[in-house]
Amino acid sequence: MKLIESCLSDINTWMTTNKLKLNQDKTELLFFSSKYSPQKILPSLQFGSEIIKPSTHARNIGVIFDTHLTMARHISNICKSSFYHLRNIAKIRKFISFQTTETLVHSFVSSKLDNCNSLLLGLPNKLLEKLQFVQNAAAKVITLSRKQEHVTPILINLHWLPIKSRIEYKKPYYLPLKLFMVYLLYIYKSSFQDINLSVIFVRHHNYF
Repeated sequence: MKLIESCLSDINTWMTTNKLKLNQDKTELLFFSSKYSPQKILPSLQFGSEIIKPSTHARNIGVIFDTHLTMARHISNICKSSFYHLRNIAKIRKFISFQTTETLVHSFVSSKLDNCNSLLLGLPNKLLEKLQFVQNAAAKVITLSRKQEHVTPILINLHWLPIKSRIEYKKPYYLPLKLFMVYLLYIYKSSFQDINLSVIFVRHHNYF
């Protein structure tokens, strides 16, 4: 923890020198572990005047990571937000055209389903089925289909890939790192310490 605190201090100094501000009160600490291993007492992090306690989840580039990387909280958040927008679109569906409805769905729903979805590769089907249910509902709102209608022909007519296929479509770009698969690692060498410290940091790139 002392090493991380030292690196955070160096980052803060660099940002201050370059007239930037690092929000200490918005900094989050997240430990990752297997859900099958016993939970250990996790230390807090001292960052300036703030004491940062470990969180159970944290958001990064729109994705919610939990301590066990189950992605369950992230998927639940997508479903909640998507159904909120679908209900609003459904209320005005009869007053707008097919093309307008499709544009709204892509803007407020499909974009959420596709955002960083390569991180969902390999998840259990029971989680992916929740996202598929969202996509099915979106397709029926666009086509004004009834709830009991079979959704596969509707998806084919809209030229929509199912959720699992949309994820696997990005498989060639999937890097073998579960947490930050689409991130590039680089070495940060401390220039503010007498001892030359080397710490691995992660810098994200939009490769989703």
